[in-house]
Amino acid sequence: DKSDNIDGLQGVGLKTVAKAFPFLTESKDYYLSDLREHSEREESKLAIYNKVIDDYDRVCDNYSIMQLSTPLISIQCANFINSTFEEYEPMFNKTEINKMLSVDGVTSLNIDCLKTTFNSMVESGVSYN
Repeated sequence: DKSDNIDGLQGVGLKTVAKAFPFLTESKDYYLSDLREHSEREESKLAIYNKVIDDYDRVCDNYSIMQLSTPLISIQCANFINSTFEEYEPMFNKTEINKMLSVDGVTSLNIDCLKTTFNSMVESGVSYN
């Protein structure tokens, strides 16, 4: 994928990986070392296996650059993000609600009653998922 501007293994795309490493579609977790071991055991003539073995360091480097499950951020930044979510309090903006209701043609609603209802829902933790 050229869009990320990272040099990969020439000729190795999703289709090639899916064909050479079908076990990656399983729900089990696999590691880069599993790819290398599979490539070393495989007796097929597919070039991808030699590319993975010969350029294993690049595979590892690219994975560490592109993996998104654990972003490289400082402890302070992670703590700030967590505290932002923990301390978030939903706001009820009466003016904005009135504007939205007006656009929708609703003009005869008691906003104060609606606000009280919303606040009690938030305080009680009501969820409609």
